[in-house]
Amino acid sequence: MGLRGGIMAFVAAGIVLFVAGFDCANACRLGTPGEPSRFERVPESLEPGTHVLVFEVDGADRLTLRPISKDEDFTEFFRPAMITNDTGGVVVAQPLTSLVQRREPVSVVKFRVLCESPSPFTGSDSLLVTLYIEDVNDHPPVFVGDPYQVTVDELTPKGMMIYDGIMARDKDKANTANSDIYYWISNGNENLKFSLSPLPRGGAAVVLEKPFDFENGDREMNLTITASDRGAPARLSRAQLTISVKDGDDQPPLFTAAIYRASVTEYPGPQMRSLQLLLRTEPPILAYDGDLAIDQRLNYRIRSGNTGQHFSMDSATGALTLVKTFDREQLENDEVTLTVEAWQTDDRSRSARATVVVTVTDLNDNRPDFLVDRYNISIIENLLRGFSIVQVRATDADKGDNANFTYSLDDPSGAFGLNPVTGWLTVADQSKLDREEQSQLKLDIYADELTPSVLRRQSRSFTKVIINLLDSNDNNPKFLPTNTYQFVVDGNSSLRRVIGRVEATDPDEGVNGRVTFSFENNTLTGGQPAFSISSSSGELRQRRPLQAGSYVLFVRAEDAPVTRGETRSALAVVTVLVRVRNVRPPSVPPGQRLWVGKDVTPGSRVGQLVVEDPDGDDLTFRLRNATVPFDVDNDTGVIRVSSPLDETEQSKYSLGIDITDGTHLTTSIIDILIVPENAEESFESASLAFNVTENLSNITVGMLLDEDERPVEFLEAKILNPSLNDTFQVTSEAELRLIKSLDFEEHRQLSFTVVLQYRRHRQHHVRAAALTVNVLDANDNAPRFSSRHYTGVVAADAAAGDLATVTPAIRVSDADEVRSELEFRLTGCEGAFEVSALALVSVVATQFEREVFECELEVTDEDGLRSNSSLTVRIEDWEPRRNPDVEEVTELTPASGLRRTERVGDWHNDPQRRDDNSTDGGDVTEVWPGGGEAGEAGSGRHFAIDFEKNLVRVVRPLRSAGQVVLRIQSQEGSKRKDLLILMVDVVLVKQPELVKHNLTFSMDEGEYTDVEVGTVQLTTSPESDRVLFSIPSGDSSYRITQDGRIFLSGKVDSERSTVARVPILACRQLCIDLASSLPLEGSVQDACRGSCAAANVTLLLRDLNDNSPVFTGVSDVVTTSRGLQNEPDAPAVRFKILTPSDDFVIGAETGTVTAARNVTSPAGTVLRLTLAAYDLGSPSQRAFAVLELTATEGSQVEMARAFDRRFGPLDHEQTREVWLLVTTDLLPASSDAYLTPAAEGQPPSPRRAPPNSADRGSSADELRYNQALIKIVVVDVNDHWPRFNVTDLPSIVGVPYDAGYGFEVMHMEATDGDKNDNISYSLNATDRHVRAMYSIDPTNGQVWLLRRADDTAQRIHRLQILATDTANHTTRAKVLNLHFRL
Repeated sequence: MGLRGGIMAFVAAGIVLFVAGFDCANACRLGTPGEPSRFERVPESLEPGTHVLVFEVDGADRLTLRPISKDEDFTEFFRPAMITNDTGGVVVAQPLTSLVQRREPVSVVKFRVLCESPSPFTGSDSLLVTLYIEDVNDHPPVFVGDPYQVTVDELTPKGMMIYDGIMARDKDKANTANSDIYYWISNGNENLKFSLSPLPRGGAAVVLEKPFDFENGDREMNLTITASDRGAPARLSRAQLTISVKDGDDQPPLFTAAIYRASVTEYPGPQMRSLQLLLRTEPPILAYDGDLAIDQRLNYRIRSGNTGQHFSMDSATGALTLVKTFDREQLENDEVTLTVEAWQTDDRSRSARATVVVTVTDLNDNRPDFLVDRYNISIIENLLRGFSIVQVRATDADKGDNANFTYSLDDPSGAFGLNPVTGWLTVADQSKLDREEQSQLKLDIYADELTPSVLRRQSRSFTKVIINLLDSNDNNPKFLPTNTYQFVVDGNSSLRRVIGRVEATDPDEGVNGRVTFSFENNTLTGGQPAFSISSSSGELRQRRPLQAGSYVLFVRAEDAPVTRGETRSALAVVTVLVRVRNVRPPSVPPGQRLWVGKDVTPGSRVGQLVVEDPDGDDLTFRLRNATVPFDVDNDTGVIRVSSPLDETEQSKYSLGIDITDGTHLTTSIIDILIVPENAEESFESASLAFNVTENLSNITVGMLLDEDERPVEFLEAKILNPSLNDTFQVTSEAELRLIKSLDFEEHRQLSFTVVLQYRRHRQHHVRAAALTVNVLDANDNAPRFSSRHYTGVVAADAAAGDLATVTPAIRVSDADEVRSELEFRLTGCEGAFEVSALALVSVVATQFEREVFECELEVTDEDGLRSNSSLTVRIEDWEPRRNPDVEEVTELTPASGLRRTERVGDWHNDPQRRDDNSTDGGDVTEVWPGGGEAGEAGSGRHFAIDFEKNLVRVVRPLRSAGQVVLRIQSQEGSKRKDLLILMVDVVLVKQPELVKHNLTFSMDEGEYTDVEVGTVQLTTSPESDRVLFSIPSGDSSYRITQDGRIFLSGKVDSERSTVARVPILACRQLCIDLASSLPLEGSVQDACRGSCAAANVTLLLRDLNDNSPVFTGVSDVVTTSRGLQNEPDAPAVRFKILTPSDDFVIGAETGTVTAARNVTSPAGTVLRLTLAAYDLGSPSQRAFAVLELTATEGSQVEMARAFDRRFGPLDHEQTREVWLLVTTDLLPASSDAYLTPAAEGQPPSPRRAPPNSADRGSSADELRYNQALIKIVVVDVNDHWPRFNVTDLPSIVGVPYDAGYGFEVMHMEATDGDKNDNISYSLNATDRHVRAMYSIDPTNGQVWLLRRADDTAQRIHRLQILATDTANHTTRAKVLNLHFRL
């Protein structure tokens, strides 16, 4: 072709390209540009119609699906859909589950979505879609072949697979979590007996983890097996597995009881015999195979205990047969114990054992046998009735009632009695025991059985008793002719003269009949013996002059046996009449003078005439001068002014006074000097009154001169009443002191005159002081009841609070005028009555247990003084009642052969034992231990019977312990009939015996924590004697352990009291136990106080040097010639002047400040001395004071003031710094500096210097040239002990029993008042095992356990926790005691 052909081809090609371009521009389009494919995940559970894919559509007429390949065509499960004009999608057409559940599950589906363009366009587009189908866990596992069941043997060993058929299947996608199955036992395996083990082929097997026990219930077990897939959420299902257990032979035989019991009766006599007696046991003997399902046959036999071959046992049935009889007395005890055995016939090793106890019943086939065939006893004649001589003993080999017997006595002399129960032989009639009439007594004692013997013709058991009587001192001396004598003697008879003779004889022989004489009383008021008597002849002599009157003497005549305790005596009354012997006249000491001032008023006491009468007669005084201005008291001789003396010109009066004793007349002249006011000798009269409490002695009653009148030179003091010279004393300081105590009940007031002579200011002074001493009453007498016995009556139906009618009315008097509040107490009434503060007796109980109550009244004043009286309360119309709760005692009534039960110590009623129409009366006879009886009138019996009401009661306190027999008889005409015999046991509770009742211990004063003080000791050990100690005062500072050790916790200070007293009470446990079970109104200690022993513990506190000296102040004015006295509080104080000075000195021991030379300071000058006082203790204590002295006219220095507190010991904890202002005074003689203390912690303001010092200061706020401020910093020293921060720590700290290592027991913290208190903590214990169990943190005080608490057998651990500081090289420790109870 040429050029034309080329152009045509090019044009054609252009047309084709144009057309093609036109078609592409109008074709449909799927998805977005650049998105050739889509990937989506689709769950299999989508329902048909659900969109799985949405995409954009542009210009499409229709959508279709095309598979990728024919082998993987899954387009049937989906369909395309136009959602909108520009949106298309793919929708599920069929459920997708079938894809997943195929043999080979389909998990990925691929296809293309095609679009077709509308006409005339023919273009198309496609979108590659890949869907991942996800499996959904929508199927649970399904068990195959359930329910399951298996039978296994009981003896299957643990660890063995017992069932492997458990299988479950899951329809979910294979090899996914939704189809992966696991198994477990969800129910029935609470004791973990089984476990599941997975199988390699799938499923699970049941494995036995614990062995089966068929006998304990492992017979059929139902297990719930749960299968679960691992999907989310998981699905599960359950199946039941029933395991049946077949019994295995693994159990031995078992008896129906551990112990079987049977009884047989002994055969009388020692011989044995054979028999075949089938025994009945309780329960019947039976054994069975422990494997109940097997029930193997058993054999029986007696394994042991068949000594003597008394029994046989059937091997097939186990029946027990007695083949030989027993004699019980030949056995060690009443029971025979057999061990029987049962075993399986197929296996001898499988066996069981049981015990058969056969009780051998006693027969009365033995008589009582006495331990001794003959008793030979020597006793002293005339032993008291009831005296116990010997106790015969017999024993019966039988048992129970067959062994009961009583003793009986065959005594021809009738001198003895026998207790039928105890066998005690006692004296019944002491008058029959006279050796002079019969020196030897023979008697027989029998033992009679109460139960008839099974043996015939058995003789009575008896023993012989021979009593030899020894001579005794059984006669009293007898005065001749009678035991009353009267002798008369003249008052002026010579001494040592025989005034009479007494005679006595004793019918005994030897030393028993030798009589000696002595006085029972032989002293008069003066205290000297007045008479003497010859011990051999009985002659009476006068030893000293006697006043006229009657003297009564008691003369004792005693024999002289070898044993002093057997001495017998007689008493005679000797009356000596002393005739009137007024032989000596009264005498008056010469030179008696009295002074009186002219200005005294009429009636004033001048003085008293001193007269002495050696005969002690009553004197009468009479004034001879009728015109003198004086008169005299006729009875006392007291002279008084009768008219004014200021107008008289006389300076002296001589009074004549007659004194007569009724027989003799004596005349005396006494001078009375009239002292004018301006006389050189100053005379003073005064009337003084003092009060003094009775019972005091060696005390100062009062001062006879005022303080400003006290003498410089004391000349003389005289008490004008000579009889009071041994009662009062006047000291050189004009103090009236009481030497001998006074008694308010004897003298309520004493009046006497004291004359003082002294010199003051060069003038002689005389003071006549008329003294009146009033004696004040003290509570030294106990209150007293108006009667020794009261009787009260109460109606039987009285209600609580009703008053009893008491005769006479209860009244109390007290010899003291000091009235105190009285407290009444009523005891011994069994709580039936009470007494009020007004001494009114009222009813407490609403039911009375007896008709008569014997009570004890007690009244106590505020000081503990007390007295007692008795009260008998009778209940009118009382009827007894039975109390089933009261312990009863069984007694025997020999008269009737009837046993009765009665409550001992209460009323007893027996209306059936007598006939009221035939009985006239009766009595009760008491037989006490030893055979003594009490029954006749006046014999002092303790029990009484009221036949009107058929009642027996206790009428007086029981005299001693022991068994009392009461024989109650009725009187019918002239005959007596036995009604009842009661046995009463009387028990005595004695007081504990203390080694000492008053104990004294010494200890240092201080503060203590549970420190042992001392021990109260018993004569026996507290455990064996069962004694409880207590502190009745309730003082919590002390405690006492049950072994008598006393501990102190608290502070004791000897400055408050040098002694501390602790009362201790020791009571019997028996009384505490009995009283605790009673309805007491008061405490158990009050109820048992009569059986308690009291001890008084006194602690003597030793003084420690723990107080500094204290300045008590200035005692006098200081001058150049006299000193100043600062009195110390203890004699061992020394003084020192710290201020350098040559002008003053101080006494080292007296504290007297004295001017050493004349101080020439101008008047008004103030001098200051710093004084120090220190004691000689260890360590020494010090105190400081500042003394200001002001110079006065005449170069005298007087006290101005003293600072006695600012310069005491400094305490860092109270004062950290002190400011002092120092001022220097320039004096003509010397220079000195004085200190002015300021307020704590602040510098003082400058003060003005003394007037004579130069004042250079320009302002009051500035220091002057002679002033300076000193700041003193107080440095801390280690003077404080660590103190635990515990205010109320319990004495017992509990630790759990199962506490282990590291358990925090408690935390203890201590502080120290010192600065930088470095406190460390440590533990200590006396028991090293206890110490090894605990540890403490040394820095914070935390206590913890180091090992388990149950590793120790001790229940209480005692630890000491110590806190120690170490600052300044000083150690202080504080000990705290703790008890750890596990």
